Amino acid sequence: IQEVKKSEEIYGVKVANLYSGHGTYCTLGLTHTDKRIRRRMIEYWFKPLIRTAAALNAGVGFFAHAFSEAVLEDKYVYAEYMELLYSGLAELNEYAKQVGCGKLGVEQMYSPHQVPWRIDETKSLMKEVKKRSGDDFYFTEDVGHHHVKFVMPPNNEIEKALTAKTS
Repeated sequence: IQEVKKSEEIYGVKVANLYSGHGTYCTLGLTHTDKRIRRRMIEYWFKPLIRTAAALNAGVGFFAHAFSEAVLEDKYVYAEYMELLYSGLAELNEYAKQVGCGKLGVEQMYSPHQVPWRIDETKSLMKEVKKRSGDDFYFTEDVGHHHVKFVMPPNNEIEKALTAKTS
């Protein structure tokens, strides 16, 4: 923190946001099936990151959650995991406000297992987290994601591809 502040002063720049850099985009993280792992992410990854951002008078952007296929295949289980995601994000947003961190935002993604991946989901997520936490919640727009469009191939195309690979 002190080195960053010194560099800000020397070079006349300001760190506006930290980005988590957490592992890969395929982690279940905040929507992990094991509650202990979700808590660990919050307590030992996000909260220290948020405190660091607060010390720099900066915000935080991140993406650290995904849904497994089993969750995606059952609308009731999916709703439960959306609830976990909303609760976790609201908790982090409340914590950020308590410690004086700038705004939090989640990266908008590009596939069904990485919520939010559609515009309406992004809007809903931002509204729901704000409603629960009492503070604005943002999203990070990665313009590189626009070149990707998820389209589920028909089953016969999947079968043909698998057959071609084994022949």
